Amino acid sequence: GPNMGGKSTYIRTVALCQLLGQLGSFLPATSASLPILAGIYTRMGSNDDLARGLSTFMVELWNAGF
Repeated sequence: GPNMGGKSTYIRTVALCQLLGQLGSFLPATSASLPILAGIYTRMGSNDDLARGLSTFMVELWNAGF
């Protein structure tokens, strides 16, 4: 998707809903059918360099290259 499009926020929300559902907690949904997971694995960057015009994704690509 486009840079600064909210992809990381969406992934965090899905992971949090899965975790809350597995714990039996409230989910902000009309209904949900979630499987039991052994773990939630993701690699997400938390840094960007907007002053230099680099999105979080671009910084992650740059860091993965070194």
